Amino acid sequence: MENKFRPEDEIDYKDFLKNPLRLFAVVYPYLIMLIIVVGMYWVFNLDHAILNTQQKQLLARDTVAPEIPMQKGAMMEGVNVKEISVPNAEMIAKGAELYKANCSSCHGNEGKGDGIAGSGLNPKPRNFTELDGWKNGAKLSEMWKTLEEGIPGSGMVAYNYLNVVDRFALIHYMHSLMPDFPKDSDSDLETLDLTYSLSEGKVTSNQISVSMAMNKMTEEYSNNKTKIEQFTKELNTVEGDIAVLLDKVISNTDKASITLVNGKNWQSGTNAFINEIASTINNNGFKAITLRLTKDELTTLHSFLLNAHNRLNLQSQS
Repeated sequence: MENKFRPEDEIDYKDFLKNPLRLFAVVYPYLIMLIIVVGMYWVFNLDHAILNTQQKQLLARDTVAPEIPMQKGAMMEGVNVKEISVPNAEMIAKGAELYKANCSSCHGNEGKGDGIAGSGLNPKPRNFTELDGWKNGAKLSEMWKTLEEGIPGSGMVAYNYLNVVDRFALIHYMHSLMPDFPKDSDSDLETLDLTYSLSEGKVTSNQISVSMAMNKMTEEYSNNKTKIEQFTKELNTVEGDIAVLLDKVISNTDKASITLVNGKNWQSGTNAFINEIASTINNNGFKAITLRLTKDELTTLHSFLLNAHNRLNLQSQS
């Protein structure tokens, strides 16, 4: 009997066309090997693949907020809201100048949110050419709210230091960048006027930047710290009868020095001194017995503390 399954000396490749199963059997090991190689390549390069496809997410710590400019307080005159809400060429031109000076660095020259200073902001600056996704809205009254109050949690600070006319001009210019901005109704404008008293006018306060305020606070703290240390040294090194009196009324010289350096009213007289000490007695470095001193003792104590305080002020100014 003829054996159909006897081994062949050579593979008959033409037979693969007649029997595809034989072709698959030959190719299968190479296919498995290819899948393994591709899989290993993918696994070992997975980090690079993710970095190349996933956009970097800005975190809150990466956010850079622009500084609030220093402004002097002023009286803002009232306006007719309905009249000034209608744009004209003069207002738009004025708004363009204000936009370039105050907004273009973040929002870009064309209002597309692509300004150089806005690249580090999170969230990104508003694109004025798009009407979707506005926090407060794109109506004049809604944009006024944004300029007046800013948007907490973003790089958009308040621009309430600009006078009323300038803010209207700025909004009119930004509206000129939009394809079809939403219009305000008479009711919207009346509410705007009532909310911010635009027709009555108002007085604005002086304004300094956050960094300047922080520098001043640091400077004041440094000055106070030095005064407190010097006052403590004065209390600890005094001799004679006044030393006995201080030991009688002071429980903690550090706390007492802090109370005296930071106190604003005690210098004016013995009554003011007692009133200030009494409000936080036993917690401010002074003992309760301070409130029961004789008139002469109180006068002596106040005179010594006042002279020491004045000497420290003169030293800090020299």
